[in-house]
Amino acid sequence: MKRTGISEIALSGILSILTGWYGASLFLQYKNESVLAGDVIYVQPERIDRYSIPGEFSIDGIPVDAPQRPELADHALYVMKYHVLQKEYARCVAEGVCSATAGASPENIAPVTGVTYHDAQIYAQWLSNKTGRTWRLPTDLEWANFSDMDGQEEEPVLTGSWTDQWIKRYRMEASRPRAQERRVYPAGHFGINKSGLADIGGNVWEWTKDCFNRFNLDQKGNILSHTSFCGVRVLQGQHRSYMPDFVGDASSGGCGVGTPPDYIGFRLVRDPQWHDFIFSYFHQKNIEAAKT
Repeated sequence: MKRTGISEIALSGILSILTGWYGASLFLQYKNESVLAGDVIYVQPERIDRYSIPGEFSIDGIPVDAPQRPELADHALYVMKYHVLQKEYARCVAEGVCSATAGASPENIAPVTGVTYHDAQIYAQWLSNKTGRTWRLPTDLEWANFSDMDGQEEEPVLTGSWTDQWIKRYRMEASRPRAQERRVYPAGHFGINKSGLADIGGNVWEWTKDCFNRFNLDQKGNILSHTSFCGVRVLQGQHRSYMPDFVGDASSGGCGVGTPPDYIGFRLVRDPQWHDFIFSYFHQKNIEAAKT
């Protein structure tokens, strides 16, 4: 006999009994989020053994490699399983809030691309207003945690003069493998990582909220001072990159050195709230019922 899942009406009724009008309001938020934000994955913080802070580093004016150190993300997060899709972004465009881009078809299930940092911020605010939840871009450390890519690729120690180091790093960046066919693939094309997130490290890089920084270190690698340049933000993907916040098409320029990202998109995160476990419980029950 087929099991019956927990209906939306029943869940709304339970919450209304427990918390009155507030519970009904929470249910509406949950329903809007499930429609507008798509699949959302709960990701626990894990230790990253070798995390490199994004930015440029120097000792006495001479460029050096970024110091690597163990890091742990502050707390768990809810993360969009997929990049923000074209059809999702198109809703924001249709309401006159988001700027139209070439990659924002109402029917397309591929990631939206060609979006600037400011476009991503506007969409995050629109989605937050629609769902009653605070959606935002992840920090670089949060991205490193849920990407399961051990923070960043292990960078070789470069020797020689600072000019030699720069040339070696440029060649290393330029030699990174590229997709044979440069196009935006449908969501899920690059697979699912162990956190349950799709297309991490595919050919769409993702905006983070981190600013580009220049650090001055002492001889032991301790930070003496730093300067932030928030007109340039950190992009994450197959490798970390830096891009002016007004650039949405990496092929038009803006990447510091080496090969630029194929495409620029984004996914959003939000912090857990006390009532999330209620919805997660009933959602799982409905999944189990649908399988029997």
